Amino acid sequence: MRLTARLLLAAAVAVAVLVAFGAATVGTRVQAAERTATVDRLRAEAAVSARLWAATAAPRKPAAAADADVQLADSLAILLGRHVTFIDASGRVRGDSEARDDELRDSGATWLAGYARLPEVLAATRDTTGAAHVDASSATGASEYAAAARGTRGVVRVAAAGVDIRPLTDSLRRGVFLAGLVGLTVAGLGALLLAR
Repeated sequence: MRLTARLLLAAAVAVAVLVAFGAATVGTRVQAAERTATVDRLRAEAAVSARLWAATAAPRKPAAAADADVQLADSLAILLGRHVTFIDASGRVRGDSEARDDELRDSGATWLAGYARLPEVLAATRDTTGAAHVDASSATGASEYAAAARGTRGVVRVAAAGVDIRPLTDSLRRGVFLAGLVGLTVAGLGALLLAR
């Protein structure tokens, strides 16, 4: 085998290995970065929401306080574009942006009772903040990120639907393959020029 052919083969193998590695890791890296950024934003939003919930605490009639909690959860949900839930120290949901008023008044609403046992809520109860990623939320059937923060009135949980980044990672993989093809073409042309 001539030197030119060996150089071309070595360049092709090097490019193929780099392309395979890049294509295999690009999706994982982008997904991890997106997950970290989303959870960091949710933690900050939950902490601010917990402070706001604490600031609204004022001596008032229980019915008025419950209405105020529901209104605040709804307002924060609109402002943040998130699902917001207030859970008091006893584990009872006091406000939820996706619950109906009758569900909040009914202490037997099972889907609301489960919030106190969610991993991010339990972590916030222990450590001030907590976060979780759920691949398939029971409420929506979709991927969900959530964070919670403990405040003086209880725990505030803020959740956001997971973003499907497959189109982005597919596009990045195609870009890596295209760059590999261009690199292989340039290496081949370089080897041909050197052979003359």
